[in-house]
Parts: sequence; C-alpha cells; structure tokens
Amino acid sequence: MQWSAKVENGRVVALDYGGTAAREEMEGWLPLHDEQPEFDPDTHAAGLPTFEVQSDRVVAVYTVVPLPAPQPDPSDALTARIQSVHDDPQVSASVKKLAAALLGVGSDSAVAGRPTTR
Repeated sequence: MQWSAKVENGRVVALDYGGTAAREEMEGWLPLHDEQPEFDPDTHAAGLPTFEVQSDRVVAVYTVVPLPAPQPDPSDALTARIQSVHDDPQVSASVKKLAAALLGVGSDSAVAGRPTTR
C-alpha cells in the first residue's frame, strides 16, 4: 500500500493511504512519492512537505530546517543566585538563617518562630 494524491488544476487537494490501484484508476489520482531527506535529527528537522505535481506522480518535497538552540532553565539561575547569597561569608547571620529557611535546610535556631528542618 502507498499514498495517492488527488490533483485538481495542478494542485494537490487530497491524500489517501491504501487502495492505490483503485485510486489511480480514478481521474486525478496519482501515486505519491514521499522520500524523507537525510539530516541529523539532533540538529535539524524536516519541515512540512510541499508537493510537486508531475505527469505520472506527485513528489513530496521537504525543507530541512535547523532546530532552535536549547534555552537555559530560568530556575537554574535563581537557584544559583540564592545559593551564592547563602554561601557568601559577607552576608549577616540573620540573612543566612532566612535563606536557610527559604531553601529548606537546617540552621541552629528557628526563623520567625518556626522550627527549622534538619
């Protein structure tokens, strides 16, 4: 089984899978040749096809496009900033206790009347 394409006025107006022999006997149906281009799937992707109508078949033509660069996770920067404030020896003891409470790590005393976790 293979795909067939219905062609009207030089344009593909429908696609059908299977029933190729029956479809091709009907007026306007041509076999569809769908050959994916070669590309590195880690860096590129095939876009949606355009269709080239020929006298005896329709060919699916794909454009290979680069994948967008991965974006950094914004929470990583926030976590690193909180950790750097927590680890900074210049930061006062009370700020360290507050940062410890926000990060859920233990300290020697309670913050705002709540016991810390160990």
